[in-house]
Amino acid sequence: MLSCRPAVVPLFILCVWLPTAGCGTDQPVRHYQVPKQAAVLGSSDTGSSTSAGKSARTLGALTVRGPRTWFFKLSGPADSVSGHEAAFREFLTSVRFGTDGNPQWTLPDGWKPGRGTSSMRFATIEIPSDEQPLDMSVIPLPTGPDEDEWVLANINRWRSQLTLPPISASELASRTKSVSSADGPLTLVDLQGTATDDSMNRSTPFSDNAPPRRPMSPSPLPERLAPLSAAARVPFTFEAPETWSLRDNDSMSVLAYSVESDAHQVRITVTPLAAAAAALAPNVNRWRRQIGLEPASEQDILGQTTILKSGDDEAQYVRLVGSHSGPNTQTILGAILVRGRTAWFLKLMGDSSLAETERARFEAFIRSISFSSTSEG
Repeated sequence: MLSCRPAVVPLFILCVWLPTAGCGTDQPVRHYQVPKQAAVLGSSDTGSSTSAGKSARTLGALTVRGPRTWFFKLSGPADSVSGHEAAFREFLTSVRFGTDGNPQWTLPDGWKPGRGTSSMRFATIEIPSDEQPLDMSVIPLPTGPDEDEWVLANINRWRSQLTLPPISASELASRTKSVSSADGPLTLVDLQGTATDDSMNRSTPFSDNAPPRRPMSPSPLPERLAPLSAAARVPFTFEAPETWSLRDNDSMSVLAYSVESDAHQVRITVTPLAAAAAALAPNVNRWRRQIGLEPASEQDILGQTTILKSGDDEAQYVRLVGSHSGPNTQTILGAILVRGRTAWFLKLMGDSSLAETERARFEAFIRSISFSSTSEG
């Protein structure tokens, strides 16, 4: 086993994607320990024309519908948009989805279908305004492989268009609201900032006509940096197998590993969210959708959940195998551990055959996590 105590660095709440598997007892394990730290929290699509440098506001909503995510966005001069906030919320409550998977809605008084469509826009809605006409875009994009990461990346994309700093995964719950529609909840964001040249240019990578840039596949970090890089990001001690390759974390996770064997791969992530986001059934059903499974009832989910001891804490743990048979079947091993104000999501996702190989090591990783007696997580 490799033991390491890194230098003190700011603590980020973690979200881990972990592979499911079985393993022998002779695998080498890394030990990591980090001193208790204080958590560090980080503080359009183009819409109607707004001069760069002027105050602008974006009212946006999104909903994940399996393989597609639907975006509804009203953006323009702050004063103009503010006059339509109530109508925008009214519109969202009317949204419902037909058997073809496309949205339908009821338009507020004065709103009308527009002609400003594009190859990316499903619809444009024109909104009257005293200062200048506004329009709202309705856009479907393929849902990213990690739903949480996908939602955060798009919200930060909208924030960048108003020269607002990005938010972290732990801030997502406090910076968004849930709006009930005729066919399920939508995530609502309300942003006000300064318009940029990029946000006014529809040909930019962050415009309506292009999905957000996706980072290249992360590459393994040099082995000599692995102990420090891994341990410095978490407020607990843990043991990770030597066979796991440390990876650059993505926009949601604070710690990530991967395992590759032949043409198979699994990814393990640790992601921190507010404790209020720890409800078991919604999170398990979100994971189920990611691998093609239908939602399950709360009673069925509870029956499939086991408890893993993690130091003095307990983690709710599930094993989900995708609906597709054959070599491309995906598995998720997921655990939720609540510590103080933080819910830690530990997740392994990837090819089922390799996930099963890594299952025991993943479960051992969860059991090895230990917070100090004074740590809230």
